[in-house]
Amino acid sequence: AVVIALAMILMPLAALDSNQTEGETNTEKGSMSAEKTADEKAQAVKVFMSQDDLVLTVTLEEYLVGVLAAEMLPTYHEQALKAQAVAAYTNMKFSGYSVSGCSYVNSYSSCRDDVKAVAREIAGQYMLYNGKVPYAYYSACSAGVAATYQDVWGSTGRDMSYLYDTASYYDCYTNGYIEATAYTPAAIKEYIQNYDPSIVLSDDPSQWIRILRHDDSVNENIGYVSAMQIGSRTFSEAAGMT
Repeated sequence: AVVIALAMILMPLAALDSNQTEGETNTEKGSMSAEKTADEKAQAVKVFMSQDDLVLTVTLEEYLVGVLAAEMLPTYHEQALKAQAVAAYTNMKFSGYSVSGCSYVNSYSSCRDDVKAVAREIAGQYMLYNGKVPYAYYSACSAGVAATYQDVWGSTGRDMSYLYDTASYYDCYTNGYIEATAYTPAAIKEYIQNYDPSIVLSDDPSQWIRILRHDDSVNENIGYVSAMQIGSRTFSEAAGMT
């Protein structure tokens, strides 16, 4: 059987000092600001639920609770919940209080009180980079080292240098960090031909899939793949690796 290990392309979220929660606080790469005014907390948030083709209008607290419920378990450490809430608030502010494409669970009434308390405490706190609100990309885990924005998106036309490669060794202890699935050559051939009948495969299955380029993020042999050869076709970031 042929074994293929698949890895997600993930982006980093730089950690904030847990003691830096009030006012505007400078950090090495940016800053954090707090706007705990009544008007800010009362701001309505529009959430587009694509699966239901529905737009919900919720309070700021309801929005933060909904993101926390979708992204994390309520038993996670309080500081982890707070970091997620800051990222969610930052993204909402970046999007002008109208968000789509985010993970959101409309379950405020059934959510735990301690999660609601986190949302109330964090409401109004957000990240800044060079004095502007950035989009705070985040992910569940990385391969031990997060990728840079150039490695994932290339040139975006806007300053995203706050998304830099950084070590994240604890990700290696995440449940499901490594997954392997075995496929027979016949199954792989069928999948490839169904995907693109024009791809020509040799008689040797071991030559069907080759890694052409990766970013060496972990070491010279392991990194995020940016180009690969499948039979007669090359897939790369520029061409859209799908």
